[in-house]
Amino acid sequence: MEAFADHIPATDGTIAARLRKAGAVIIGKTNVPPRLRDLQTDNPIFGRTVNPWDVTRTPGGSSGGAAAAVAAGLVPLEIGSDAGGSIRMPAHLCGVYGFKPTQATVPITGSYADPPDMPRSFRLLFDIGPLARDVDDLILAHRIIAGADGLDTEVPPVATDEAPEPSLGKLRVAFAPEFPGVPTALDIADAIAGFEGAIEVGGARVGQALPQHDFAAERALFSDLITWYSQVFRQPRETSPSLAAYLEALNRRDEFIAAWERFFDGWDVLVCPAMMCTAFRHREMGAPIPVDGVETPYWSALSHACRFNLTGHPAAVIPIGVDREGLPIGAQLVGRRHSDMKLLAVAKALARLTDGFVRPPGL
Repeated sequence: MEAFADHIPATDGTIAARLRKAGAVIIGKTNVPPRLRDLQTDNPIFGRTVNPWDVTRTPGGSSGGAAAAVAAGLVPLEIGSDAGGSIRMPAHLCGVYGFKPTQATVPITGSYADPPDMPRSFRLLFDIGPLARDVDDLILAHRIIAGADGLDTEVPPVATDEAPEPSLGKLRVAFAPEFPGVPTALDIADAIAGFEGAIEVGGARVGQALPQHDFAAERALFSDLITWYSQVFRQPRETSPSLAAYLEALNRRDEFIAAWERFFDGWDVLVCPAMMCTAFRHREMGAPIPVDGVETPYWSALSHACRFNLTGHPAAVIPIGVDREGLPIGAQLVGRRHSDMKLLAVAKALARLTDGFVRPPGL
């Protein structure tokens, strides 16, 4: 980690270059955990990032510095990375807006660096997207950063024409206050259910619905793939998964993608939690996290968000209220693959039914 302490890139990555060309004033970098792999933001070089709502609590990770900076008013716009919820969870925990695009929509050139002697590791799961204090800024930023750069070979040309904001009366909105077998704080489930009522009053067709598939197997498959991508070049080759095992995993992934795509034949958007709890107190990585008083495994906190890294579906987070302790709650909005601009337009329409961004107390 110390090797990166004084590192200053010689050139801009694709995202920074595109933002600078569009007129953005780039102030600097915000804090992340080592190698972007934690639910919190703490590292031995720059220390711990705290949540502007309560400094005893985490802003999340890995884009915790980005979400905290936006919430605290240091910057109006940030860019984060998301391989398991790392944009959406900090957005939820800090009361801001965040967007993870469809997989392979935004180039990661210059945004994630494998060691020089390693082949590229992440070709799935890892996405780049914006965090902001309103949906309009998410739309603006996504239109700037999306699309092929000729360097990230996974990213094709992408249509980024702004979609018209839909009327609520034309929307079909599915709700899931919780996922099967996934812990969810009661205040979060209640906030999602309350949001459902407001959207129904607004004229949308609403209903509680989810695909009929094995949510535990979907979560386990994500864990397998993120582990393989993270460790395949860092462990002895004889312990790495075989090509057959990897292709079998991709086939199972295809099945989950197809199940979600069939689901979105009947719904324009799914509204669900972004995370199992609101901002939790700082702790050692891996230590249990309380959810309504029950000590819950640390990495369970990924379970609402990471499945959409597995399937590649676009997902946004918008703030919808606070819990009984006054901590922010965000709703995760998920849409069909490659419907990014439509999903952002839906998010804009639904955000009108909320109080929008609320400044943290004392700021």
